[in-house]
Amino acid sequence: MKDTDGVVLVYNPESHVHESEAMLWYEWFIQNAGLDASQCLVLEHSTGTNNAAIPLASKSRLPSHLRVVATTFDTPNVFKSEFSRLVTAALERQQRSGSR
Repeated sequence: MKDTDGVVLVYNPESHVHESEAMLWYEWFIQNAGLDASQCLVLEHSTGTNNAAIPLASKSRLPSHLRVVATTFDTPNVFKSEFSRLVTAALERQQRSGSR
């Protein structure tokens, strides 16, 4: 995991099982690997068919220092911009570490 530049976790916040699994994935792939929170993007992805079911990222049980973003099929620009932000940060980290 030392060569990992970023991790994306995606789960359905409408399912408590999925959220529990996301916690396990966080512990294994981010926390235990010693990755910085800035190297992780968590997407709470729901179907978006019911406005009441659209998740609020602030309600997540995941650690508050992680970037948790609520997405739906109706909000592809949110997904795209957050993923681009993660990739840009990873590229900047690589450039900084390569210049040392």
